[in-house]
Amino acid sequence: MSTSVRSDQDEQPQKSPQYTQFDDLAFNMLTYLETFDEVCDIEFVSHDGLQSVEFNIWERKNNPIELPWDMKGFYELFNGFVLRWKVLYIDQEITVGEIKLNKIENIASIPMQGHFMPADVSGLKILPPDLKSSVAFSFASSEEGQVVLLYRNSTEPNGTGGRDRGFDDEVKDKGSNHAPPEIW
Repeated sequence: MSTSVRSDQDEQPQKSPQYTQFDDLAFNMLTYLETFDEVCDIEFVSHDGLQSVEFNIWERKNNPIELPWDMKGFYELFNGFVLRWKVLYIDQEITVGEIKLNKIENIASIPMQGHFMPADVSGLKILPPDLKSSVAFSFASSEEGQVVLLYRNSTEPNGTGGRDRGFDDEVKDKGSNHAPPEIW
């Protein structure tokens, strides 16, 4: 489903239900973008939400990894999306912002080598994962980089208190040695 809202038209096109639903979930981000005179086009392309069988297929393929419940909830509404906003510069439309979320079938395991570096965020040291016991899945990517779900071994310290979140028993009951994912 694709919806494009152009600010240079006298009559705005009808917004799709997906556009409106995403705007509601995203704290009216699309409505906010529409208020800028400089923004000449907002493009939102989404895919129909998923059924539980489609999550089961992905999780069987990537066993023992399970997607987080909140991510599943979002994917029940939108199986990936692309949001772009453009400005007019010297008679040419230029994309100045873009957000992408892969469809579930494109959430893929990525090589660990070279992707993770130690970080210091506001004084909190975040250790890179153990490359042999951790798994990462890319769920959003662009030319600028990618966003991944990082599943560390549940016994591996991460410097952020990940082992102490109280999830270890729940994860082990499901047959996985991985802690709930971190977003990198």
